Order: sequence, then C-alpha cells, then structure tokens
Amino acid sequence: MKKSKLALAGLIYCISSAASASAMEDSFFSTDLPVVISASRLTQSVLTSPSAVTVIDKAMIEASGFIEIADLMRLVPGFQVAYADGKDIAVTYHGHGWEFPNRLQLLVNGRSTYTSALSTVDWSAIGVHISDIERIEVVRGPAASAYGSNSFSAAINIITISPELDDKFTVRLRAGNKGEQEKLLRYSDSVGDMHYRVSAATRENSGFDDVNDFQDINSLSVQGRMELKNNDVLDINLAYTNGVTGAEYDEVVPTHNRSITALSGQIEWQHIVSDHEDLKLSFYHNYHDENDQVETYLLSKIFGITPAAFLLFSGQPDQTITYGLRTNRSTRSDLELQYSWFNSAGVKYVVGAGARYDTLKNDFLMHDKGVISDTGFRAYGNLQFPLYDKLTANIGASYETSRINDSTLSPRASLNWQIADQQSLRIATSRAYRHPSILERNLYTVTELSNGLILDLINYSDPNLDAEEITSLELGYLGKLADVPFSWEFKAYKERINKVTDFVGDRGVIDLVDNRSRALVNTRGYWIYGIEGELTYRPQKDMFVKFQFNNGRSYEKTLKRINPIKVFESKDRSPSESYGLLISLPVQEDWHINFGVYRMGGIEWDGQGDYVEAYTRVDASISKDFRFGSKRKLKLKIAAQNINNKYEEFKEDQFSEPFYYAEISFTEF
Repeated sequence: MKKSKLALAGLIYCISSAASASAMEDSFFSTDLPVVISASRLTQSVLTSPSAVTVIDKAMIEASGFIEIADLMRLVPGFQVAYADGKDIAVTYHGHGWEFPNRLQLLVNGRSTYTSALSTVDWSAIGVHISDIERIEVVRGPAASAYGSNSFSAAINIITISPELDDKFTVRLRAGNKGEQEKLLRYSDSVGDMHYRVSAATRENSGFDDVNDFQDINSLSVQGRMELKNNDVLDINLAYTNGVTGAEYDEVVPTHNRSITALSGQIEWQHIVSDHEDLKLSFYHNYHDENDQVETYLLSKIFGITPAAFLLFSGQPDQTITYGLRTNRSTRSDLELQYSWFNSAGVKYVVGAGARYDTLKNDFLMHDKGVISDTGFRAYGNLQFPLYDKLTANIGASYETSRINDSTLSPRASLNWQIADQQSLRIATSRAYRHPSILERNLYTVTELSNGLILDLINYSDPNLDAEEITSLELGYLGKLADVPFSWEFKAYKERINKVTDFVGDRGVIDLVDNRSRALVNTRGYWIYGIEGELTYRPQKDMFVKFQFNNGRSYEKTLKRINPIKVFESKDRSPSESYGLLISLPVQEDWHINFGVYRMGGIEWDGQGDYVEAYTRVDASISKDFRFGSKRKLKLKIAAQNINNKYEEFKEDQFSEPFYYAEISFTEF
C-alpha cells in the first residue's frame, strides 16, 4: 500500500511539473467546482446539490478509450458494468442486477430511453453516438423527485454538444480484433438562425467466442437548434437505429438472429419569460421494434421421444412451436411543461407536469396477444433556498399515477453546509419507487400446442405486484483546494430496498411437463451501506488523474421459491470493493498517452448470470495529432483494453479477453 501511494504521489508530481511548462488553457479547471443541471432540474453547483453527482466530460471520454457509452460508467463510483453477451450490457448502481437491469434511468438531453418491452435500456439503440456527447451527469442516488419512476437507484443524463459549438466536419474509421469495425461521419453547419449536426455511423463486431452475439448496427442522428425572437430557443433531436444482432438460443431452437429498429423524435421549446424565469415545453416519441422469432425443433426431439409417443402423450401430432424471446414492439409518447424561477438571494425552484402514453405488443411473453397500453401522469417540484449564510436546503418531490399502477409520492430533502469557500458537507434522504412495467404486469410465457393445450407454464407475474421502494440516506463531503487543481467528493450511504421484484420458483404449478414454473413477485428486501468517492487532480483540460472507489456491504433476504416457501440469503449481490484510475497525459505538443486501471470485487448476477470472481483490468491508449493549418487535424489512435487479463465478467466460462483497435480520424474545425 505504501508503494502504491508513493507511485501515485510521484505520478502527480510528474504531471504537476509538466503542467507548469504550459499555461492552463481553461480557467474552469482551477476555479469553481462544476455546475450541474441533472440532480434536481435546477442549475446549481455541486456544493449545493441534493445528491452526489459525477460529471464525465468530453476529455475524459476521449482519454478512457471506451467505444461503448455503457463502459463510461466504469468511471463512476459504485457502478458495475458487465457484458451479459456481445450485444447486451448490464449497468447497475450498487449491484443487484441481471442481464436486463431496470432500476436505472438513462436520459439523452432529458429524453428517457427506458423501453416498455424488456423494462430496461437497450444501450445499442439509445439514439446518440459517443462522439456527440459533451458531458454526462450521473446522479448517484434515487432521483425520482426529479425524473419519476425508473430513476430508482440513479439517473444518467447524456448531454450532447450544441451544434453551433461543434466541429465542422469529422470522418473516422476504426478497426480491431473481435471483428470490430466502425465508420463515422459527422457534419455541423448553420443556416441563418438554425444550427444543426448530422451524425451517421455503421458498426459491427463478432462478440464473444462460440456465442451467437454479433452486432451489425447502423445509426443516424440529427440535432438542430434554432434561435427565435426574444432569446427563445427551439431544439429538435431525431435518431434512427437499425440492424441485426445474434439472438439468444438454447437446445430447443436453432441458431438465429434478431432484427432491431429504433426511432426517436424530440422537440423542446424554451421561452425566456424574464431574466430570472423561463418556461419549457417538450415532447418526445420513442419507437422500438425487435424480432427474433424462430421455430423450435420438433417437440418430440426436445422431449427425447418418438413422434408416435408424442401423439400418444399429448393427443396431437408432432409439431414445432413459434418462439420469440425478443420479439416485441413498444412506443412511448411524453409531453411535459416545466417552469423555473430564481432570484439573487439564492432561492431557486422548478415545477412541472407531464403525461405519458406507453404501448407494447408482444405475442410470446404476454397472455394478451394484442397491443397493451398505459397512460400515466406526473407532477414534480424542487426547491433550493438558503437558511443561513452558509447553509442551503433542497426539498423536492414527484407524484405519479397511471392506469395500471398505484399512485406514489417520491420525496427528497437535503441540507448543504458550505464549510469553506470551495468545500461543503451534505446530508440527504430520499424515497423512490419503481413502478412495474407493462411487461412485468402482464408476463405470461407458455409452451402451447396448436389446439391451445398448454404443455408448460414457464413464467407468470403476480397480479398483485407492487412497486419497488427504496429509502436512501447519504452523508457527503466535497471540495476543491484553493491554490491546487485538486478536488474530491466522498459519500457515505445506506440504502434499503423493499418489495424487490424478482423471479422465484413455483412448485405449485401443475402442467403436462412438470410442476415447476417461475413467478415474478415481490420478494422481500435488500439493503446496502458503504462509502464511495472520487479524487481528481486536473491542472489542464486534457491532463488529469482521476481516481474513484467504492467499498460497501450488502445483504439480501428474499424468496427463492414459493409453494413451498424457501428463503434465499446473499451477501454477494454487490461487490464489496471496486475502484478505477484514469490518467491522461499530453506529451510534447501533439502526442497523448492515457492509462486506466479498473478493479471489481466478486459479485453474484441474477438471471442468466453467475457469481464471478474479482478481476482487475488494465487499459491504455496513445494518440498523435497532425495539424494542417489552424482548422484541420488528422488523429491516429491505438488503444488496448484489458491488456493484462482474461476474466469472467457476468457468467461462468464466458471470458472477457484483450481487445485492441486502431482509429484514424480527420476533423475540420
């Protein structure tokens, strides 16, 4: 440990020496701490934020070498990232996850990307390219008072670059092992008062060895910003994704693929009422369609009997079953009105109301084969106000109701004491709910013959399924040194999740195959406590050392089986320790070296996952810029991920192996 501290101190000293040789390019990195908008929908310093917030900016994204947006969460304290396969990525905060995590809100410029189909986020179809991102604000803790249900454990808000501030033109090519290939074209321009950007990309990779999990995805996005009279602004975002991936399969179906099409459209009008108040009206629509429909093998082959025996057993001739685990079509339409106000005394508040309409059509996982819909309404408000000279309070809440779910009220409150010019202490508490999705409400999976005879009831949901509930308490300390570009943030937390929604075995179900089934029910509780934080030394925008860590303990006591009841206990649903270190160092004028180390403790994944041992991975990249005048640049980059290891990340015998790629890009400013 002493050697590690000495090495880190030496590295910081070397970077300090290098920084003193050149002027600090941006005063942001030596003055105030970041200002965020995602914690409560208010523009506020992290010193007065009601929750811990991690900011990942464009320089950090570039330094990480990550090409998947989900991987960027490895830079955030308390987050876990695991590849369930080559196309599905499990991202969780404080563990307790499976291949389709459903407690995390992911926003793109305020638009929710949560799908009604699998009650999760499809990271391959969120409608934004990693090159378009200006920064990501990660609210570490329940954010339901600002964003409602599904902002249960945390909320991620991806904020893209304003078109008028972006580069004029970029073309990029990337190739690597594992079949990795990407071609990207970005173009930004202005027509009168209209600024716009078009990004188009095609990407493919082969996924894990011996698994049908390849990806071949095409994407197109258009972002426009129009400056109207009276300083009003109109933002428009359009995105389209389509392609093919490998599909999950087992011994009952042949190898097959999944097609995917995703569309989203968002429009937001911001009206400046006065110099201290504004009004926003926004609307978005998401469309997500995927299809992996396939015919099973003959049922006699699956059951290991002859066709004649099958006829005798079932009274029906031998046949196949149409199957589709990821065959569904879902939509979401959302309309919201928001009003914000502030004054020079430090009082700020935001209030808003919205309506949402969701639809889902799934012929294989639900009893009803038609389109099922839900209409929901919400209202929210958040207030920041000074109590004394150095003491600031935040209070907020959201109220939600819908046709298929009960009404819930999610409150949050915090006190922030500014103990020095750039340091503060925070105590905060909140309660949030995660409403069951349309699929969770209507889950019913059976193996059914052509005459309607049910051979096997596989999955079903409890008709009395309640919303999950989390109660959170956190103590935070954050700050920045006055004369040294060094900042820190620490958070001690305790979280209790009640009415955990999970699958349990049900031996009381009798069908023609056996008497076992899986029921989606509320399975008692789960709690976790610990400490996490991040330390950043950053003398320049592209020169920094960022260290993040989490040390926690968890305990789960839930149902494992009903009819008869069996209780399951675990202390491994969240890793006991994790950390990450990212170093970015410019060398000379046009060279850049980046280095990352990421450690994840042992964790037990649910669903198709297993218990996996702790692992440490090392990433590195080097790039060289070639400049042609003042407005053109050619960049060459070579990156290596997991160069030291071969480890299991999500399930046994599925190994993450070293990954290498080379990239060339041309940019006109």
